[in-house]
Amino acid sequence: MHYQNRTARLCEALTLVEMVIALAIMAVVFAAVLPQFRAIQNSWDSKAGAAEALQNGRVLMDHLYHNLSKAAQITAVSDSAETNGYIEFQDNAGATFRYDIGEDSYVEFGPMGSLSELAGPVSQLQFACFDACDLDTPITDGNGIRSVKFTTTLLNPSAQGRDRTFTGRAYLRANTISFGATVSPGVAVSDEIEVEVFGRIDGISGDAAVSTNSTGNNKVEVKDSGVIDGDVFVGPGGDPDDVIKLWGWGQITGSTGILSQVVDIPVPAAPSMGSSIGDRTYSSGTTTISSNLHCDKFTIRYSAKVQINGNVIILAEEEFTIEDWGQLRLMAEATLTLYTKDKFEAREFAEMNVNTADPSRLMINHLCGDPIELKDSSRLYATVVAPFAQLDIKDSARFYGSFKGEDVRIRNSGRLYAVPSGTMQQVLP
Repeated sequence: MHYQNRTARLCEALTLVEMVIALAIMAVVFAAVLPQFRAIQNSWDSKAGAAEALQNGRVLMDHLYHNLSKAAQITAVSDSAETNGYIEFQDNAGATFRYDIGEDSYVEFGPMGSLSELAGPVSQLQFACFDACDLDTPITDGNGIRSVKFTTTLLNPSAQGRDRTFTGRAYLRANTISFGATVSPGVAVSDEIEVEVFGRIDGISGDAAVSTNSTGNNKVEVKDSGVIDGDVFVGPGGDPDDVIKLWGWGQITGSTGILSQVVDIPVPAAPSMGSSIGDRTYSSGTTTISSNLHCDKFTIRYSAKVQINGNVIILAEEEFTIEDWGQLRLMAEATLTLYTKDKFEAREFAEMNVNTADPSRLMINHLCGDPIELKDSSRLYATVVAPFAQLDIKDSARFYGSFKGEDVRIRNSGRLYAVPSGTMQQVLP
């Protein structure tokens, strides 16, 4: 009996004071934790809203660019200062389409009288149109419009989120070059053109054309979000529907047509320059070359700078390489004519003729079948002739100028900014 009483005393219940203290502690804990949950929820809502606005903005920008770049004519457009803007245009078939903002703040698009929601909601839709010679002064005369700048702001549905503003520009290219015309292309090959994995061929001011002399099937392939931003021509007698193939998200923004005659791709000959002086490697500092040079390997690397002074010819019997932030620069009034007989490679942020941004001042004659490779964000301004070789641009490299050769391959966000032959001029990045 004594044992049972001792056990009862050991199992006494909580007192009222203890319960009040426990509840107070729980209240304090919840008061501290609940705002954190609220902050997490607000952050999640904000990020989800930002992702939604970003996706809608990308869809809208792509839609505007794709349709306006192929418009035959702008027929009506709002004032460039109007934030609730609209634009109407005709396509090549004569149908009229319109973009505007509907009553529920969504951007609408479709044939006149039959618009449907495209993306939104938005707080802004502005259009500014320009002619071919002045990209600063907006105009509204449809007969003179060649460029359209569009700006829109997508609303973030989260109360804590920020809205996203997007801006793009489209150049009207439809019917700018007649089928069967003799063209002066910025990119002309004898065989294949391949643009893939976010690669892109752009024209400078929308004036460039791309051509192949071939009439074979699938000689021009654009795929995996690759873009040819201009007109594409196939060899005489060819069928563009057979020669040109679009895969997946690949697109050509301009017209397709047939060459009236093949584009001449010359076969240059190496100059006679006596015996080679051996390899030339520039690994540091700044070196000026003022006279002609005949060497085996030519290499610039490790941030070294080579300056060309005067009108210089360089003949490289073996590899020509610029790498590791190396630079080839042209001084005032200088020109360089380069002959290469082996692999040509620019990599790891190399720069060639970037200081002048004038492709006509650097002439590259590639005499062999080894590729010309631009990669790793390197940049080149040049006029290139490579009748037996492929131009390979990849890994965010940039080429500005004209190319005549056998093949072109652009991939992994590489870019080729084509300048038509005969119109070479300073081209700023």
